Amino acid sequence: MTHAVRAGRCIVLGFLLSLALGVFAAPVSESVLPNGLRVLIKESHAAPVVVIDVWYKVGSRNEGPGFTGASHLLEHMTYKGTREFAKDDMRNLTKRNGAIDNGATFYDYTHYYTTIASDRLPLVLRMEASRMSAALIKQSDLDSERTVVRSELEGHENDPGTLLFQQTMAAVYRVHAYRWPVVGWRADIEHITAEQLRGYYHSYYQPNNATLVIVGDVKTAQALQQVRQYFGGLKRELPPPQWTTPEPPQFGERRVTVHRQGKLPMEFIAWHIPAIHHKDIPALTLLDQILGSGRLSRLYQQIVETQQGISAWSGTMVRRDSGIFYAGGVAAPGQTLAPIEKTIFAEVDRLKTTPPNNEEIARALRQMQASLIYGRDSVTDQADQLGEAQTVAGDWRYPDQLLDKMRTVTPEDISRVARTYLTEDNRTVGIFQPVTASGVTKTAPAPAPAQYGSDIRPRAEFATTPAPAVGTAVAQPVHRTRIVLPNGIVLLVQENHANTTVAISANLKAGRAYDPAGKTGAADMVANLLDRGTSTRSSREIAQELEGAAAEITSNTGWETVGIHGKALSGDSELLLRNIADQLRHASFPTDEIEKMRAQMLSGLENERDDPSNNARRAFYRAVLPAGHPYRLASFDEEADGLKALTRADLTAFYQARYTPKSLVLAVVGDVQVDAIRALVTKYFGDWQGDAPTPLVFPALPLTKPARLVTTIPDKSEVDIYVGSTAPLHRTSPDYYAAEIMNFVFGGGGALNSRLGNVIRDQHGLAYTVYSDFHASTGAGPWFAMLGVNPVNVDTATKLLREEVTRMRDSGVTQQEIDDAVAYLTGAYAITLQTNDALASTLMDAEYFHLGLNYPERVTKLYRAVTRAQVNAAAKKYLHPDALIESIAGSYPRPK
Repeated sequence: MTHAVRAGRCIVLGFLLSLALGVFAAPVSESVLPNGLRVLIKESHAAPVVVIDVWYKVGSRNEGPGFTGASHLLEHMTYKGTREFAKDDMRNLTKRNGAIDNGATFYDYTHYYTTIASDRLPLVLRMEASRMSAALIKQSDLDSERTVVRSELEGHENDPGTLLFQQTMAAVYRVHAYRWPVVGWRADIEHITAEQLRGYYHSYYQPNNATLVIVGDVKTAQALQQVRQYFGGLKRELPPPQWTTPEPPQFGERRVTVHRQGKLPMEFIAWHIPAIHHKDIPALTLLDQILGSGRLSRLYQQIVETQQGISAWSGTMVRRDSGIFYAGGVAAPGQTLAPIEKTIFAEVDRLKTTPPNNEEIARALRQMQASLIYGRDSVTDQADQLGEAQTVAGDWRYPDQLLDKMRTVTPEDISRVARTYLTEDNRTVGIFQPVTASGVTKTAPAPAPAQYGSDIRPRAEFATTPAPAVGTAVAQPVHRTRIVLPNGIVLLVQENHANTTVAISANLKAGRAYDPAGKTGAADMVANLLDRGTSTRSSREIAQELEGAAAEITSNTGWETVGIHGKALSGDSELLLRNIADQLRHASFPTDEIEKMRAQMLSGLENERDDPSNNARRAFYRAVLPAGHPYRLASFDEEADGLKALTRADLTAFYQARYTPKSLVLAVVGDVQVDAIRALVTKYFGDWQGDAPTPLVFPALPLTKPARLVTTIPDKSEVDIYVGSTAPLHRTSPDYYAAEIMNFVFGGGGALNSRLGNVIRDQHGLAYTVYSDFHASTGAGPWFAMLGVNPVNVDTATKLLREEVTRMRDSGVTQQEIDDAVAYLTGAYAITLQTNDALASTLMDAEYFHLGLNYPERVTKLYRAVTRAQVNAAAKKYLHPDALIESIAGSYPRPK
């Protein structure tokens, strides 16, 4: 469970697009209890899972000067105990019942959602009713949590894009509450009292200011009766205040410049647009799709394709009150933003005078319509869409209504809204102009481990509830087929007719670990260039077919494999397979595309140089793994030199050696028929021939010697830390599941579900982000813990971490901790398999590691077979407090 602020969504997708993802095929039952609580229930019986999502009409728009960040801070505090549930009880109960839960705050709302086995619905309803009416909000808890929220804020400040967005929004809105960040201003966070938060809580957390959404494997009548049982007795209160001063008209361009440590110049341009129900919102939505969404969008074509910048975008952020239309771009190092800004303004002006053509509008509508269907894959997403629409738009039907209105938009309507809103006087231009300072790396002996001084025990009054066998099709009879073609291709198919979509994953042994010596980046560049031209089609022609059908193909390069992931409506299964085959078999690596990609990758690498987390991680992996190990990372300079040295011949040689049918696994999941998919794969892949690629060689891993590495990056609010050592754990090791349970108890459960989180976040309030993990795959890599802290807290946090490592190794875990971990790991695993994408990826992993086609059904049994002795043995085997390497990156050491 991780508390979240959803402000990041507005930069990437915009509120409107997220809302427009939901047409709800099954009926939605709507009820209003006598106390005003609105209840939306949608039955979905594809899996024994239910989502409970409670939405409150309170967000940062309801705050005022001196009180900013209160909504987000209150979200954190509602997890600190109620009159019925003591501190941490809700967290422990959801974990022990294998649930995935979270809380989020945005401008117009706060909501809390839990995905759990459907027979556990009453448990969550009871907890949410208590959260709504009986939160304690103690000053002592606030004092501790305030530091955690400060750490969250400092993490945001490390990101140039977030900084630019916040500063620009503060200029876009002069009087409206949208002007401050959702997380609030630091000074306000420091001074808000528990008494103030309690008053705020009692004003807004009430049934007549909330919507309860239930989606999943339930019976509507029974679920509604359970809602009445737990929420019906809550008292209706006076309607909470919702007035906020409207933003007055803007009468001239405003400009904001942010100077901070960074690498890439960035621009964010915003124009005021009306509130969510205005008649022009449908046209503005299509304008966004045409201007800046996808590779065929006007901004991408004019900025990225011409190499004026490495990225360009647009978006709409539609809210309860007036929102914004935005556009922007990022320049490469050494480039200026002037050409990007000029092009954005030129493309906006062109739309004002020359309406988009019918092809552009048809493609935009097709993409929006397909998004509706994709949004039905996950019951969690369906609940999110229903709740957001009801809370912000006042009607859960809003997405359907919006789409109907978009179908009536004409080309002239799009030009008209561009002329009306995207004017010079109505715009605010934000510029991030980076300043640079060289990082310094120092090495010093690691501090000696100290003895643990605290005693943490799980609450005795909560007995473990066995985790249910929950999931999507995982918990029900499923039909999977494994087919091996004569050329060596392995095809995995699982039919899932719950939604008219198909997901395809393709894996080849062509990951970063196979980069030739001195050619770091070859695997990444080859994967990135697959869709930039084949022997049959150009990059643009590929994009035209895929975007015209609202199909998606993406690639990602892992340590050992490259993954190609496709998604389409099931009627376009052949189109998707044909395009994947064309890219895997006939990539042509045009010289001009190579140079564009090289520039983009070098720019991305420069941006990583400024990121504390990337610096800490890279230095850690270089220190913990010996030269020549497949998982060892190159230095920034080595990777830059490798990218610069790559030739077309190098890329072609890597492609021909690694992209072969004898290492290809295809997983197809969705609304398909096995025989039809077999025929299509045979049609497009059957005559492909090639040799088996050479395997990886993993050298022995000696135990590391303790060291402290410091990469000083000035002007960063938060320091990121990696601490760990070598760990000879493979994915197929006999003690893999014991090690996973041990790690989950230690830190794998994250900041809110682990010992490390309990000590560093809850007890000492030092960090927002805390977790630990193994790098266990075909070969063995390190075990590590990661955390982000204020520079003044580095030494305290690392000391506490070392003490926890020692305690885990020496004292092991309790049976209660094991039971809790197994309940969560097995329940959460099944819940994550809600989408065709996730199922395809899971089948791919099962094939890669030879786990068997029935692995999803066997996971629970594998974890439950682990004994306490095995978990404690894993702790002694893999945790080495005397051999820890610390890698610290950020504004540390602090200036004297």
